[in-house]
Amino acid sequence: MDSTEQESKVNQTTNQPTKEKLDILETTEIQVPEVKVPEPTDWNGSIIGRLEKLLQKRIGTGPMWPRLAASTLVSVALHNVILYDKTGPVTPSLWGLYIGPSGLANKTPLLRRIKEIATEFNPEYLGPTRFSIEGFIQHISGSYKLTKEEEEEEQERVKPKTTNFLVRDEMSRLLGESKGYQYMNTIQEFMSELWDGETEGYATRKMRHEGGVKVYVSLLSASSNKFYKMLEEDFFEQGLGCRLLYVNEKPPKPEMDPDDYFESLDSDDEWTSLKQEIVSHMKIMEKLEWAYPDPDANKMWREFRFAIKTHIYNKEEPTLLDLYRAKEPINALKLAIIYAASQYSFALENGRILVRKEHMEQAIRDIKIYDEMFRRVLSEWNKRRVKREQGKMKSSKYDLLDIINLASRQGGLITVPKVETELDLTDTAKITKILDNGTGKEWFEAANVTNENGNLTQKEIKIVRSWSTRGRLPVVYRLTEEGRKTLES
Repeated sequence: MDSTEQESKVNQTTNQPTKEKLDILETTEIQVPEVKVPEPTDWNGSIIGRLEKLLQKRIGTGPMWPRLAASTLVSVALHNVILYDKTGPVTPSLWGLYIGPSGLANKTPLLRRIKEIATEFNPEYLGPTRFSIEGFIQHISGSYKLTKEEEEEEQERVKPKTTNFLVRDEMSRLLGESKGYQYMNTIQEFMSELWDGETEGYATRKMRHEGGVKVYVSLLSASSNKFYKMLEEDFFEQGLGCRLLYVNEKPPKPEMDPDDYFESLDSDDEWTSLKQEIVSHMKIMEKLEWAYPDPDANKMWREFRFAIKTHIYNKEEPTLLDLYRAKEPINALKLAIIYAASQYSFALENGRILVRKEHMEQAIRDIKIYDEMFRRVLSEWNKRRVKREQGKMKSSKYDLLDIINLASRQGGLITVPKVETELDLTDTAKITKILDNGTGKEWFEAANVTNENGNLTQKEIKIVRSWSTRGRLPVVYRLTEEGRKTLES
């Protein structure tokens, strides 16, 4: 029997597709230094376990935030890995979000540490965190509209970047940065596609038809409690909100910083040594190409998925929590692959990760913790939603807080036509009534009561004119300090 027949037989025995049939995502070849692969380890000896422990000690945070961050970081190195099940390929990309109070949660310091390691691993994988849908499609597909001069010069197209690690300090700005609710809904759908691993084709006048690209995107972000205020139910029902793993834990009680709190970069051997080791092993992991569970892990995951599907099936009407739980089996599978790689349960000779029982146990155990965290997120969001509903005017589809939120993203200014455009409303009388109500509460002030400039500054006039250059200025409402405080309360 020749080597080809032997390989075919082995693949049939292990129920794995041949390497030639694997639809591996295209990546750039990287020279990997020869580093000895350690023996399989327990959790404390794994990359994730060690990084989690050091970040928790250094930064002062709860246990799950550094664990989620470290897991997401390791997922970036596994961008070539695919696990096949009966429904198709599964990739271990991971999306994590931490929500905590400003000042005490230490969100930004931890993100900086993760980004520091990711940069040393491969800076090209760090994707843009401020983008339009069209711009991101250009980024991943390597396409853009050439000018006539560029076409004449036969300029080359931009190189595709299908592997991306998005590290963003404020998730709320990423979702609805400047273009209102309609755009936020569209970008949520697009981000769901990125999580799924393939973008749909998009057509625009500038770019014509673009998209339809296979991608591998991991995301790590954080937000303050402001995040809850901008969420609508569509965030969960549309699907993006149910794809994320959340951490919502109370920060530990503050302690006095140690005497050696201030260290020079040259003397921080503990961090430098671990960082270099993580980078080296992540480059090794980049050689891995597929994952497969052993029989015990296989059975454990199928039982977990069956229990969840049965629970949801028996419900008359699934809740938002049920929609989230429907995604838990796939996230557990992703975590199990990441945990197995982190504990060196792989063989470089065949590029295969073996997911063992202990990896699946840890993944399912953590998914149950993330489930509890999500219930806290739903509870906090619902409190604010009820508060908004109580203050909503019966004659309006959107309450005054929606318009205040919109105005805060438009330089503190708003007009009736702008509300109509951004919030998809057509009843001018109702919008005017809501704004007059806000003026009565001293949350808004009329900057010009007629179609003249009034007390608008030149900068403000320029902002309003950017919305519409035709005709005379409409009545402009300016957000007051009292109005801004309603977004913080």
